Amino acid sequence: MPADPAFRSTDSGRTLLRLLAASRALQEGATEFLQNAPAHSLGRLAEAARECAWEWQAFAAEAERRWARQESVVSRSAEVNRRTS
Repeated sequence: MPADPAFRSTDSGRTLLRLLAASRALQEGATEFLQNAPAHSLGRLAEAARECAWEWQAFAAEAERRWARQESVVSRSAEVNRRTS
């Protein structure tokens, strides 16, 4: 996706790419981040991480719904084109 101009050419697309990159950085550095986090903050950290995960899950579900609707529209359009050709 970073190479896709549709993402790079808008503020929201660039923001989304930065968020995805941050998620990848978290995955790659998770062990180190946890080792260096203050022990007294681990509970709040876990809660914040769960909230972020919930938001990403909701985002993914909405993206999938929109993709499925788009695929349905494209399929119907192709069917109409085949019938009228």
